[in-house]
Amino acid sequence: MTRRPTYPTLTLRLAWAEATLLLKEEERRTALLDLFRRLPIRKVTLDLTKATEPDESGLPELRSFFNHAGLVAAACISVPLPDPESSSDGLCYTRPGLQRAMEREIQRAAAFDEIWVEGLNLSGCTCESCRKEKGRRSWSDFRRSSLLSFAKGHLIEPARRTHPGITLTLLLPGDHESLKANSYPIAPLSQSFHRMLVGRTSLTSIEAAGTHGNGLPWPGSPFFFRWLLEIAGRKAAGGEIILPQGRPEAFGASGHASDAPRNKAPAESLLMPSPAEQAVAWTLAGATELCLRSSGDLLSSPSLPALEAQIHWLPEIQKVARRTPLRGIAAYCPPNADPHDDAYLFEALSRWGFPLRPTPRFPSSSRVAFFTRHAGSDRDLPEKLAEFIKEGIACITPSLRDTLHADGPALPEGERLRIWPDALPPGSGEPRLSMEAIPSYRDFLLDPLGVRFIGPTGVTLHLFGPRDVALQNFNDSPATLRLEIPGKLLRIIASSDESLEAGTELVNGGVTLGAHHWLHLST
Repeated sequence: MTRRPTYPTLTLRLAWAEATLLLKEEERRTALLDLFRRLPIRKVTLDLTKATEPDESGLPELRSFFNHAGLVAAACISVPLPDPESSSDGLCYTRPGLQRAMEREIQRAAAFDEIWVEGLNLSGCTCESCRKEKGRRSWSDFRRSSLLSFAKGHLIEPARRTHPGITLTLLLPGDHESLKANSYPIAPLSQSFHRMLVGRTSLTSIEAAGTHGNGLPWPGSPFFFRWLLEIAGRKAAGGEIILPQGRPEAFGASGHASDAPRNKAPAESLLMPSPAEQAVAWTLAGATELCLRSSGDLLSSPSLPALEAQIHWLPEIQKVARRTPLRGIAAYCPPNADPHDDAYLFEALSRWGFPLRPTPRFPSSSRVAFFTRHAGSDRDLPEKLAEFIKEGIACITPSLRDTLHADGPALPEGERLRIWPDALPPGSGEPRLSMEAIPSYRDFLLDPLGVRFIGPTGVTLHLFGPRDVALQNFNDSPATLRLEIPGKLLRIIASSDESLEAGTELVNGGVTLGAHHWLHLST
């Protein structure tokens, strides 16, 4: 008997208005069921608190429709915004009206076996009720405490009373830099919820922080997800894939807007990787669930054919990425870390061919590490870093260097420590350094790992265990690469580029990888 490959679970997230059309239009139901089979989609999550109040009479029929199709049906509720009359500049978790409203929402959604909770952000409220409950605590401590209390008392406990066996999934806000900077209680929430997914990132917030040269903004961060795995373990499930909308002729065969004439491509699509690229990147980060989210008519999304063409490769990638320990350059990011000038630099480094290994703990046992301003939240960092560079290799950003110098003596820059160049001010939207300088810093950090990589920016490099390597080319043109691991011969295991056949040995470690393609190698 042939064993079916294990795909990452594909979840389709439907707005309530779109889902109710399925009850009325047979042609649409047929088309959607065909899409479920082709991709294949295993779960549907219905947004119950988007737009108008859903008619509960349609819920049983929709659940029956999805279950009959062999799908898991889940509900998604969103924590609502405060009343216009409120003095809050964010959510007010002490407000009885919000507490009662969320209990009603969660109890209604508990008719499903799984509930996703979205919008559970830290509150910036300073109303009289909040000031009274805050007492002598700092605002930061109070806000973490009030969020956790609200989640437990008005979301988790009501759901379990209504449906004891329910699965509760937290859809984390995708703007992870803001989460960490504001001390979002990720670890305690991971203990309270059964599963965690990474939602979309506001492209506006990323653009405001600068994109660090050609480090393209992401609708969500695979780097953040890999970091989340270190905290939440198996509870970290995956992330959202944004399906762009637009005219089919504006997209090329890969489903990427850059394959078509620039004057035809939807502007928002130029800012992010294609859905097929997102699926591969999330899976390389260790995701076991991918949530497809469309801002318009799902069935008319021009990127679906390209996603369908790539989906059969995901089991091969998942087999390595989820089961094999990640190795590479340790990227230290404590749980409550403010990035300051270094926001989204880790994402940019990944796009520049630096194989990062995110960690929320100081990498004392690592041979090589990259330290950004995030690490400055560790009060013991000066002593730890001084000890680290006695045996290991490190690179630190100017922002972190300035912070460390302000608090103590300068670290000895030399053979074991380099300062990352910073040519232009943050947020300028221009490269933070000369692109010609990248190979030198990449060689410096890869040497302790016994790896040499030569290639353009816009290519990610992933090292899994002692044998496996993965490359993903986000460029609009083929990338000529050279990967050397002394004493080992590299062989192609799988590739989305049809010109690179499985079993082929790389001659002198050189290969040309097609635009928007990926490659899995083994020694």
